[in-house]
Amino acid sequence: MLSSDSSMENEYQKRNEYRISFIVKEEDAASVRAVILAEGGEITKEQPLVKMRLAYPVKREYLGFAGTAVFTAAPDAIAKMKSALSLNAAVLRAMITADVPQEEEKRDQGFSPSGSRTARSRRPVRSEAFGAQLSNEALEKKIEEISQ
Repeated sequence: MLSSDSSMENEYQKRNEYRISFIVKEEDAASVRAVILAEGGEITKEQPLVKMRLAYPVKREYLGFAGTAVFTAAPDAIAKMKSALSLNAAVLRAMITADVPQEEEKRDQGFSPSGSRTARSRRPVRSEAFGAQLSNEALEKKIEEISQ
């Protein structure tokens, strides 16, 4: 009995967190949920579906419902999920990626959690480009100097 419990724990420890973004025909993500659960996945977060007009027809559909979900699953189950989703008529598009926590994702893009850019992603500002404004007389004088 002890060996089966330890194998169960090892199997659960091998699970990774993934994010699925999908577009379905109907306002129901049950088909996507069913595929994830059938392959041993466990949904941890799910966003509500959003109705959207597609830029071009996908499987002869012009409207779809987009959604995302975060789930945990074994790495070898992902290929089976992708295959099952592509064969599912209710799913127009689906993309599964390894989930990156939001804070790290923003930091990698050069943004801090507060929404402002971090120091490493800023370009140096040229001070002469934003120097003091010239009066009309000074501007005319500069133009005369340049034209000569």
